[in-house]
Amino acid sequence: AERLLIDMAALKIADKVVKPLEEQGEKESRRVWNPVAAKMHQGKYGEASRIKRGIEEAQRALAAERKERGEEFVPALFKPSYSATGQPELLPSAPINL
Repeated sequence: AERLLIDMAALKIADKVVKPLEEQGEKESRRVWNPVAAKMHQGKYGEASRIKRGIEEAQRALAAERKERGEEFVPALFKPSYSATGQPELLPSAPINL
């Protein structure tokens, strides 16, 4: 039998407060992925895929360089583990972009 897990229609969408792209750090998600989203909005899915692959390859290269140097990835915003509720927890020193 079909069972409803979460009624998404009943949930309220939270307002987002985000600085303009030009004020965001170079590694912030909206800034990094904006070119992909822009191409998708233009219907240029092939170009979006190529940009996406480039971003992912660059991220993998950075991870490989860290591994080669024996450096552990240290998150800038979130604790490495989740809270008891399953939600990510911000680091006290997180430079929140509000």
